[in-house]
Amino acid sequence: MKGQWFLVSAVMASSAFLLMSIFLKSYFVADSSKIAFYDENFYFQNIKKQMYNAASQSNCTTMDKNLNEAAKYFREKMIESGYYVYIKPYDTNCLLKTTKLQLLVASDRMVVYENIDPAKILGNSWENY
Repeated sequence: MKGQWFLVSAVMASSAFLLMSIFLKSYFVADSSKIAFYDENFYFQNIKKQMYNAASQSNCTTMDKNLNEAAKYFREKMIESGYYVYIKPYDTNCLLKTTKLQLLVASDRMVVYENIDPAKILGNSWENY
């Protein structure tokens, strides 16, 4: 008789733990698919690459003009999509066809930046991202 009660209590305890794990499962599972909806880093890398391409395909007479036109184009297109973009080429070398960038891409979800202090562009509100 003692063995039967042991089996019954073991089955009941196992069932209780199974039910608790089923009910609490959603609290312990991280949804990794949400990161796929964040495009800021993709846009940041794409703009950076295209700006470097604009510099490498320019000559000494057209480099500044090409970089400024590319920056203006990216700002206009990104603002249509709801992103704020700050692009400032500096330290351009037309002989080597290189440039350095101050680049910032911001949305209501995150801020991605390089070679720039976001507080100077966005003020103190950038820390909320």
